[in-house]
Amino acid sequence: MFKFFTQKDWFLWSILGSALILSATASIVYIDVQINKWFGEFYDVLQKALSEQGSVSLSEFLGWCYKFAKLAGIYIIVLIFTEFFTSHYTFRWRTAMANYYHSQWNKAHAIEGASQRVQEDTLKFARIMESLGAELLRSIMTLIAFLPILYTLSEKVTELPWFGEFYDVLQKALSEQGSVTQSEFLGWCYKFAKLAGIYIIVLIFTEYFTSHFTFRWRTAMADFYHSQWNKAHSIEGASQRVQEDTLKFARIMESLGAELLRSLMTLIAFTPILWGLSKSITVLPWIGEVEHALVWVALLSALGGTIILASVGIKLPGIEYDIQKEEAAYRKELVLGEDFKESAKPEKITDLYGGVRNIHYKMYFHYLYFNAVKWSYLQGMVIVPYLALAPTIVTGAITLGFVQQIIRAFGRVETSLQYLVRSWPIIVELISVWKRLREFEAKLKVNEEMKVTT
Repeated sequence: MFKFFTQKDWFLWSILGSALILSATASIVYIDVQINKWFGEFYDVLQKALSEQGSVSLSEFLGWCYKFAKLAGIYIIVLIFTEFFTSHYTFRWRTAMANYYHSQWNKAHAIEGASQRVQEDTLKFARIMESLGAELLRSIMTLIAFLPILYTLSEKVTELPWFGEFYDVLQKALSEQGSVTQSEFLGWCYKFAKLAGIYIIVLIFTEYFTSHFTFRWRTAMADFYHSQWNKAHSIEGASQRVQEDTLKFARIMESLGAELLRSLMTLIAFTPILWGLSKSITVLPWIGEVEHALVWVALLSALGGTIILASVGIKLPGIEYDIQKEEAAYRKELVLGEDFKESAKPEKITDLYGGVRNIHYKMYFHYLYFNAVKWSYLQGMVIVPYLALAPTIVTGAITLGFVQQIIRAFGRVETSLQYLVRSWPIIVELISVWKRLREFEAKLKVNEEMKVTT
C-alpha cells in the first residue's frame, strides 16, 4: 500500500506532493483563524450597533462585510486548488498500488477475490484517503492553531457551567453587569438540553429504521435480479450491477432520501417562522423597501444558486457514468484473468487502466470549476443575511436575540432550499447508478424477448 512513498517513480508526487498538501492545508487553517478573528470583531460591532442607536453607520457595517468577502475569496481559491491537487495525489497513490499488483498478477490471479482487491479496493482506498486523510490533516492543524486562541480567551472564564444560547439574555448580561444570575442563565441551558435530548432520541431511531427500510428496498431489487439470473449472467458487468450497484443505490437513497425528507419538513416548519420574523425587516440595502424581505432573499438566492450549480454541473452525471463503465471494463478483465491465464495480459490491463485514469482526470477537471462556483456561492451566503439586515441593525431597532433568531430561521430555510446544491455530487452518483440499472433491466428485457422468439 505504501510503495507510493518508496518507489523512485513516485518521488515527486509522494514527497513533494505531501509537502504541498501540508503547506496548502496550513494556509487554509491560517485563513480560518483570520475569519474567526473577523467574527469576534464583527460581533463587537454588531453588539455596539444594536446597543447604541447610530453608533455604527451603514457604510461601516458593509465595510466589515467586505472584509469577510476578501478573506472568504482567498479561502475558496486555496481550498479549491488543494482539493484538486489532493484528488490527483490520491489517484497517483492508487496508480502506484495498481501498477504493483499488475506486475504481480501472475501470482495474484489465483487468490480469491484478486480482481476486487485490485480494482475496487484500490479505488475505495484512494477515495477514502482523499476525504478522510485530508480532513484528518486539516483537523490536526486546526487543533494546533485554535487551541492557543481558546487558551488565551479562556483566561477571562474562571468557571465552566453548561453552555447555551439565549441571545437576548446574553446581550442583557453583557450590557448590564449583574442583570442576569448564573442560575437564570443555566435555566435556559437546561431548556435547550431537554429539547436536544428529544431531538437526539428521535433522530437515532429514525436513522435506524431508515437503514432497515433502504436495505429491504435493495433486497427487493436483488431478489428480482436473482430470479432473472439465467438471462442476466451473460450481460457484461452483470455481477457488478447486482452486487455493487444495488448496494450503492440503497446507501445513496438512505442518505439522500432522508435528507430530502428532512429538508422538506424543515422548509414547511421554518418558512412561516421566517415570514413572521420578516415583518420587522422591511428595508434591503441598495433595493429599498420590500415586505417580508428575508423570505424573498432566501427563496431567490437558493433558487438562483440551484440553477447556476445545476447548469455548471450538467456534465458530471455523464462523466460519473463513464467512470463506472471504464472501471467495469477494467474489473471484468481482471475477473477473467482469475480463471483464464490468457486473459488480463499486462498490455491489456495497462490499456484498460489508462482509460480509467483518463476519465478520472476528466472528472477532476470538471469538479475544479464546479467546486469553484459551489464554494463561492456557499461562502457568499454566509454573509447574505447580515447584508439583508444591515439597515435594520445600524438603526438599533432590534435586539441581538432577535437577530440570532432571524439568522437561524433564515439559515434553516436557506439550507432546505439548497438541498440540490449541497447534494449535487451524491445526486450525480445516483443518476449514474440509476442509468446503469435501467440499462441492465433493458438488456434483461431484450434477452427475455429473444428467448420467447426462439
